Amino acid sequence: MKRMLLILPILLLSSCAGMAQREAIDRATAEVHATAQDCRAQRDRGEFKGATAFVRCSNPGVIAAWRRAGHPHLDLIEYELAARLIAAERIDSAEISESQATLDMAALKSRLNNEMRRREIEGMNAASFQAASSGILLQGLGTFSAANKPYVVPFHPL
Repeated sequence: MKRMLLILPILLLSSCAGMAQREAIDRATAEVHATAQDCRAQRDRGEFKGATAFVRCSNPGVIAAWRRAGHPHLDLIEYELAARLIAAERIDSAEISESQATLDMAALKSRLNNEMRRREIEGMNAASFQAASSGILLQGLGTFSAANKPYVVPFHPL
């Protein structure tokens, strides 16, 4: 879970035009890293235990940073954050190992990267993302097999 932060949006936003957008992305990237570092420090001080607590600490700051940056595929970021929470809960309940969750999150990130690329190529916007795609994104990933529907991460402003 330590390295499950959002590399995905960083890599794919290179296609976004404009210096202002690039600066917003750079600021969001720095905010995401700062949020993760703060949550890691809290975990290391024993303020909370378990993967779920770490994810619940970091997810609101991560989504807030990408919202402020105007990320064009915010729905996919929310989807990834929801998947992180599901994985963390399953790790904490000993349903899966951290290794299995890490593997499945890497596979999911790859699929989300592909979806972002597809949207960029086809000129689609985030509103066209269909709920039916959720099943395809999670297909074959054991960590998420119990998730019948996507979990929506609530927005918590900082």
